[in-house]
Amino acid sequence: MVPVDRPVAPPVEPERASGGDRPRWPLSLRDRARRPRLRQLARYGGPCSRLHDLPLRQDRQPPARDRDGGKGCRPRSPAVRCAARHGGRARRYPRRPRARLCASLCCTLYEPVERPVRAQDYLDRAQAQTGLRDFGADGWQEGLERLIAALDKQPLHAEGIARVEARLIATLAARLRIEDWIARHPAYGEGDIDGPVVIIGLPRTATTALLNLLANDASWRFVRSWEAGEPVPPPDIATEATDPRAAAERAFIAADTTFRGQHIHQAGGPVDDAALLRLSFRNQELGWPVWDYTRWWRDCDMAGTYAYHARTLKLLQHRRPPNRWLIKAPWHNFHLDALVATYPNARFIMTHRDPVKTIPSVASLLETSYATVMPKEAIDREALGREIMEHLQISLSRVTDFRRRFGEDRFLDVRHESFNADPMGEVNRVYDWLGRSMDATAEAALADWAAANRKGARGEHRYTADQFGLSEPELASVFADYRARFVGTP
Repeated sequence: MVPVDRPVAPPVEPERASGGDRPRWPLSLRDRARRPRLRQLARYGGPCSRLHDLPLRQDRQPPARDRDGGKGCRPRSPAVRCAARHGGRARRYPRRPRARLCASLCCTLYEPVERPVRAQDYLDRAQAQTGLRDFGADGWQEGLERLIAALDKQPLHAEGIARVEARLIATLAARLRIEDWIARHPAYGEGDIDGPVVIIGLPRTATTALLNLLANDASWRFVRSWEAGEPVPPPDIATEATDPRAAAERAFIAADTTFRGQHIHQAGGPVDDAALLRLSFRNQELGWPVWDYTRWWRDCDMAGTYAYHARTLKLLQHRRPPNRWLIKAPWHNFHLDALVATYPNARFIMTHRDPVKTIPSVASLLETSYATVMPKEAIDREALGREIMEHLQISLSRVTDFRRRFGEDRFLDVRHESFNADPMGEVNRVYDWLGRSMDATAEAALADWAAANRKGARGEHRYTADQFGLSEPELASVFADYRARFVGTP
């Protein structure tokens, strides 16, 4: 256990600029995103309207016209009036929340004090938030540094920067609390893990639907979103029904409509165990435009990450049985050797769907996710499509190689079309393969969920390959071997 020796930093106070009363704050990730890409942000950020109490630097004024030929932002005194992405006309006080978010970026044109963003800045903030200092064993810092560096290159908007900073600090705070809890209660870091059974495959191939369906059997233990984000205090089966984290999750899901029709996320239901990999900052962060980080992650050493993954599962199961774990994340595909080194008895259910349909679906989902952290106009659809195609091609090649070396008996294959046509039939195949049986209560619960969540019940997800610079013949050619073996399509 390696504590960070640096003392917890006190709250930062603004320093006063010489010759005036305006405070200058030290440079944060937010300012780093603003400053080098100011003109780009002014173009992409849309209209802005805010009363300015800060003097505008003449050399930092955004261009009069954006790249689309529409009216851009022109400084006015004392306010900025701007025009038309949100509603088609200039508004001094735009009603749309998106416009107000844009304002915080493309209108903040003052010169901040220089201070590079470092991982240590986030460590300090997490330590100050929790009052704790011990992050546990080393080895996770490189991932954090690389993730910050990749994010710093992107034109994030104000809400996106807030989301990024909140997640990084929350992840560090969760790690601090895990180490503190296990140090005070060593038994929570002990115990055996049954299995686990791991659902893998390409994203958008029914991995989430299969996980949610199986989770209706109470004999499984799975990761729930409210405990993945805040694993401490560990859940207790006697009190979890009134746990405030669960209530907060229900309220959030009821209010958030970002991914409805594209993704299943239900209160109290299972989620990817990717949040546990994130605790070591070696997780596939495809929801953010960080391809530099992704390329590093594909080939990084994951031994310590899966060891910490197991440490966290033991914490979560200590007072919340059963210990028969069912986990799912498509990103396990890349590091199956490290996974089985930690979990020698792991068995895999692999879902399959034609990549000609899967790749555009993934790209569409990621475009939606990118838009939560950056202006939609800044998203390069063609580059996104190419990156996804290459990324998932590598994913499948890694799984194929692993299956050849470790044997096919660890794997059960489930086709997307078969699952949609007869979900309970595929569930019975899963249980037969595992040598398990369902009781009547579990079977009824699974059947009810399958009926209520049939394909299309959450809305239609529309997309095409050419939206992302791809074509169906090209995708069919790139994934020809996989399609012939697992999808039954020549």
